[in-house]
Amino acid sequence: TIFTDGSFLSEVYQGVLFVELRSATNLRVADVTGASDPYAVLSVGASTARSSVQLSTLNPVWRQKMCLYVGNVNKDMLKLRMYDKDFLTSDDDLGMVVVPLSQLADHQPRDLDLPLEGPGAGQGRVQLRATFLRFSDFPRDVLEQMTADKAVVPEGGGPLDLL
Repeated sequence: TIFTDGSFLSEVYQGVLFVELRSATNLRVADVTGASDPYAVLSVGASTARSSVQLSTLNPVWRQKMCLYVGNVNKDMLKLRMYDKDFLTSDDDLGMVVVPLSQLADHQPRDLDLPLEGPGAGQGRVQLRATFLRFSDFPRDVLEQMTADKAVVPEGGGPLDLL
């Protein structure tokens, strides 16, 4: 993941939402094989992340960490849409979840187990952990490390340890 200049980010965005997409359960069968090939697309405003595809499962496990920039924690929403990957036709909708970021504004990690909604959702649920941190709360050196011209989100010893 490539980030931009820290001063630019802190002027345009209030902070960052760290999300660990953990798993999903009871997803709808979307393939003739009796399973699905699920993946998730997460977004906050224009900031978007996509999970890997888990093949032939209705109960995928990702444990995949992502971060999304937040413009206004009091107004923005985390949107997660689940899809079934199809290789010859368009991907199938497996449901979506919308979480107001105001519920996550206290900087505490939140474990969420949410029902998927919408016509493609069936009885599916998604499990994730989310933590919102304001750029103004980061020590300057950590913010610079995260926003260097070609920085990669730190795997250890940084804010993602909260996940």
